[in-house]
Amino acid sequence: MKEKIEKRLAEQLLSLYRRAPFGTVSKKEIDLLAFDALVCNLRGEERTRWWDLQPEDVRQLSLDLKISESRVEALIEQVALQQGSASIEDGVLLKIIKDMAIKTRQEVKDIAEGKFRLYVSNRLLRSAIEGLLLSGGGVPETSFNRGQLVLRIGDLLVAYAGDRGSDFLVAIAAKANDDAKIQPQKDIEVALQKKTLRESAAALGGILLNRALGKGADEALGEVFNLIIKEVKSIKN
Repeated sequence: MKEKIEKRLAEQLLSLYRRAPFGTVSKKEIDLLAFDALVCNLRGEERTRWWDLQPEDVRQLSLDLKISESRVEALIEQVALQQGSASIEDGVLLKIIKDMAIKTRQEVKDIAEGKFRLYVSNRLLRSAIEGLLLSGGGVPETSFNRGQLVLRIGDLLVAYAGDRGSDFLVAIAAKANDDAKIQPQKDIEVALQKKTLRESAAALGGILLNRALGKGADEALGEVFNLIIKEVKSIKN
């Protein structure tokens, strides 16, 4: 592993010098390559998933590299952007959001209102989640807690609906009724007939969460996420 990392660093460094007149490569460019290699070496991995690093990882890197935690975080963002690894594939991001939501203690009141909480300490991951919601016109709620985000399930539905629009919501509703082995209910029909996609998504998300709320907040959230994941998978297939 160490030999592979060092070989990659050497190749990347030589590539830098080939692209520009000799002597014009900046110290910052070299530092970013070295930081990537050092982190991979310290963590014993060939490639680092920057968006997956947790506060304890940042703290350890700060100690190992003898720099501040804020400096580590800044370098992580810069290297991720340089490598094009700051973005996360939508299907992967959906699973990450689900796992984080299940691990976070949810309030029954939030679930009843069609929303849920996430604790997101990694700035790259937080930006990816915010970017996903913004792509559908949604905005997460923030709190005094720096790492906490409050998301609406309707905003998530809109973000993943994409070009399919209302067809995506109809498919989600159909899967929900199939899973529950019941006929389409009037409340879902009414939700799907709202004036805008956002209104329909908000209403549908709230209905699906409240249907399962009797099983507990975490169970309800897990069921709705599974419906979305199934439909997103079916689109790709």
